[in-house]
Amino acid sequence: ACFSLDKEDQFYEEAVRLRFPKVMTLYSALTGSQGSQDLAALYSDMHAPMHTETSPCDPSSMRPFIALYEAGLSLSWWLFTVGSPMREDPHLDVWPANMSLRDYTRSLRYKHGWSELESRWLITQTHASSQKKLAHRVISRVMTGLPQIKLFPEMPSILDVYKRLEEAVSSFRFPDPCEPWMQDSVILLKTSQWRTCVLLLVRQGSVSHWHVVNQQPRRKSERLAYVLTMLFDLYGEQKGLEYYLKVLNEEAKAQGFSSLADVVRGASWNTVSDHKKKDSPS
Repeated sequence: ACFSLDKEDQFYEEAVRLRFPKVMTLYSALTGSQGSQDLAALYSDMHAPMHTETSPCDPSSMRPFIALYEAGLSLSWWLFTVGSPMREDPHLDVWPANMSLRDYTRSLRYKHGWSELESRWLITQTHASSQKKLAHRVISRVMTGLPQIKLFPEMPSILDVYKRLEEAVSSFRFPDPCEPWMQDSVILLKTSQWRTCVLLLVRQGSVSHWHVVNQQPRRKSERLAYVLTMLFDLYGEQKGLEYYLKVLNEEAKAQGFSSLADVVRGASWNTVSDHKKKDSPS
């Protein structure tokens, strides 16, 4: 149910504020870097119902409470200091004595919904000679008793990142002074938006497959999309894109092109030597 906070109840308000940093720290630990992106929204949404005497009971006002509850945090502790910060105590699973370390990690992956890559970050060895490594076995037992925890960030939609790149190019303002290669590159990108594929290091056909047939991008493309999202979030589209173009220009020269403008013009990262091979008579 919704509630409103009497503005005169300063003690209650201060108590909630004092516990809120602890709640956010725990929420970040449970949800990883993906959850950390939600903190600003949680903080903003939290203040609407708490600082309005007659706030409407609408779903948006309850988002912070729902998110914290689903992550496993105790609203009773946060709001009323009842119990402990976590909603449930850790659960101890009793496993057969002859379980292999590989079975330990399978149980761990199943409990947290992790991929093999995520579990291997935590449990670094599962081969036969590691079967009796106590640290790996104890880590697995501890973690399976905890609520679901995300170690790795969720990957952004690559089409959303592609659209963000298009918008960043469209609104890009040339720095003063602007190097010729950057000016040429951006002009080409602005006049032919389909060339944006070059910024994701793929061909236009890959973008079409993502969009039309819903083909899953390769992992390396997802990681690049994640890095670009982080870059733009940290520095904004203008400064972020300017820096990214400089990075691509250096890499273009390392790949044998004269500049990034040559890559954009041909809409391909095939190296100069590859082009020469194609043009040479067989």
